[in-house]
Amino acid sequence: MMIVLGLGLDRGLLDWLQHYTFPLEADLSRDPGHARVAYERVVETTLSYGTTSAAYFATIGRETTELLCDIAENMGQRALVGKVTQMRVYLSKAYLF
Repeated sequence: MMIVLGLGLDRGLLDWLQHYTFPLEADLSRDPGHARVAYERVVETTLSYGTTSAAYFATIGRETTELLCDIAENMGQRALVGKVTQMRVYLSKAYLF
């Protein structure tokens, strides 16, 4: 799984989104198994830091967004989960699936 934390700090926002974020989000939207691993990892990590309530933005995919809701609930974290909706989809060919 690609982790983007701390990568591309020399890039502008739109370039960073195009290069790192959009491809990762597209992968998470297409592959619920991959999304499960990523979401369990992030919720587990935030809980280990003592974060009992969190706000997350998932992906443009409904199934994997609901998966994040289920994982947070099952792991005992209060979470506000937002589904990504963006006006700039044309910036990334990764979302054209």
